[in-house]
Amino acid sequence: MNVTTSTIEDAIPGVGDGVNKNFTTSRDYNAGSLEVFLNGIVNRRQDTDGWTETGSDSFEMKEAPALDDRVRVYFEYEVTI
Repeated sequence: MNVTTSTIEDAIPGVGDGVNKNFTTSRDYNAGSLEVFLNGIVNRRQDTDGWTETGSDSFEMKEAPALDDRVRVYFEYEVTI
């Protein structure tokens, strides 16, 4: 068996409610590889409107997305082939 790294785009369903700040990805990601986009604009970790990794498949945004906002993430993950 070989382990390789792959990248995925993941749409986070049902996010924009103005309250929820905690989200889960569809699979575990490699620490440090997560990129979060709000309505097509990248959110940086260090920015005041950024986010924090909270687990191997979760993150918390510093501000809750508003109603109808779209959140997409890109991340790397391990694949065994």
